Amino acid sequence: MKLSKYTKSNFYKFYKYIRNIFFFSFLKRLFFKLNPNLAKKIQNELHFLILKEENSFLKDSKGVIHIGAHTGEERYLYDYYSNNVLWFEPIPSIYDELNKNLKNFSNQFAFNKLITDIDKKKYDFHITNNYCSSSIYEIKLHEKLWPTVKEINTITLKSTTLDSFFYEKKIQINKYDTIVMDTQGAELLALKGAEKILKNIKFVKTEVADFESYEGCCQLKDIDDFLLKRGFTLISKIIFMTGEVGNYYDVVYIKQE
Repeated sequence: MKLSKYTKSNFYKFYKYIRNIFFFSFLKRLFFKLNPNLAKKIQNELHFLILKEENSFLKDSKGVIHIGAHTGEERYLYDYYSNNVLWFEPIPSIYDELNKNLKNFSNQFAFNKLITDIDKKKYDFHITNNYCSSSIYEIKLHEKLWPTVKEINTITLKSTTLDSFFYEKKIQINKYDTIVMDTQGAELLALKGAEKILKNIKFVKTEVADFESYEGCCQLKDIDDFLLKRGFTLISKIIFMTGEVGNYYDVVYIKQE
């Protein structure tokens, strides 16, 4: 689904009313009782409207490199902005589900890859019961904010870097000028393995904590230091989870021309 800018504007105006009815009224509860499967599908497809404002920078993005894809929850958001997307998801079973979710999105492609700063390194990858909190690092203070999230399994995965991936696949980097990351503490490693392509990157968005959420993970100060030294400026910083141990943020950086 690709929309012109004019059509997108009308599309958003129309669907924001549907969103208000569906997300914030008794009709949602009624619909879930009458047809829970269809209601869940509609909710997932409209969820991008809630995310639209905080991700408005995507309107100026050519394409997105999304590291830590999970099941591709943002696929409708990217489709709204007509972004080309490369998704990277390391867990094989979640990757399979991601692929199914992308079947109707012709310019979004998934890869079963673990992205770090080293090629062909073997990692113990810690699987959690919600899957989206899985990481190369073991849980530490993360459990103070999400006590129900537990490690349930460990698998061995081999890593690659973004620089090597783009070189080996012969992908044109000029189609992708945005990096989005949600890798549970390994975000700095992903950036270190992307030094070459960072020259062509305009936006970086990442989820990051200001405390040691995982054992030995990077923190906000590390991401700040790395990107600021490479000409990026912080343009958005939103707290989405807070507690006694610290905060979790969604942060967005832009490269200064």
